[in-house]
Amino acid sequence: MTQVCFITFLEGVRNRVLYAIVIFSLIIMFLSAVFARFFMQDLSKVIADFNLGAMSLAGLLISFSVSVGLVAKDLDRRTIYFVLGRNISRRRYIFGKFAGLALLLISAYSIIFLLTHVPILLMKSAMPGYFKSFSWNAYALAAFADLVKCIFLNAVIIFFSSFVTTSFTVLIFSILIYIAGQSLAEVLMYVSASDAYAELAGFLNIVKYIVPDFSSLDYKTVAANGIMPPMEIYAGSILYALVYSAVLLVLAGIIFSRREFP
Repeated sequence: MTQVCFITFLEGVRNRVLYAIVIFSLIIMFLSAVFARFFMQDLSKVIADFNLGAMSLAGLLISFSVSVGLVAKDLDRRTIYFVLGRNISRRRYIFGKFAGLALLLISAYSIIFLLTHVPILLMKSAMPGYFKSFSWNAYALAAFADLVKCIFLNAVIIFFSSFVTTSFTVLIFSILIYIAGQSLAEVLMYVSASDAYAELAGFLNIVKYIVPDFSSLDYKTVAANGIMPPMEIYAGSILYALVYSAVLLVLAGIIFSRREFP
């Protein structure tokens, strides 16, 4: 499993993902410093929200551009036969792929997190009066929750990859699940407010226990306002994502171990 993890991570590096992330972070540093000056009254809020949003976008780009095609590429290039021929079970192959992707995401988020500190530190030291409500702890917690969200999304992608044959189909399924998981709570709150949508609300109340709730890991708005999230709710959302990811990986391992290769 360790070998698969390391190979997956190196494949992401060879795709120049981390180099692109560094360039992306430098661009964000410049843009946040430029655009934040147009919102001086809400300077800390704008720059925190902008940086966290950019961090989230980078994680999604890695997930949808790199993670989606990894298993399909191994099947197309038949390198999976070489890997499985080295006494590595199919389940360990799946777990190793996930671990490598998680390591790639952790590296990318660490780079962005550290580099986006620079404009915040510079502006905070130059204009401390505009950063009275800013909280490093809230900012770090929001960034970590977003990292967990993208790792969670990668578990969903690995699950679909275990039985779907083409990377394009995996991409479509993953995007649809992400959109549903990101918006379901808001839609449910809207339809529950009206008796006219009682049946739909009942259906969505069932669906919410099946579809991954990615919105529960979105703390960007809270962090931008310098508010610490309630730790019980925060820890619960992190635990939920980790447990759900573990279940998906176990299912993916079972399905992939029974899959017939062409």
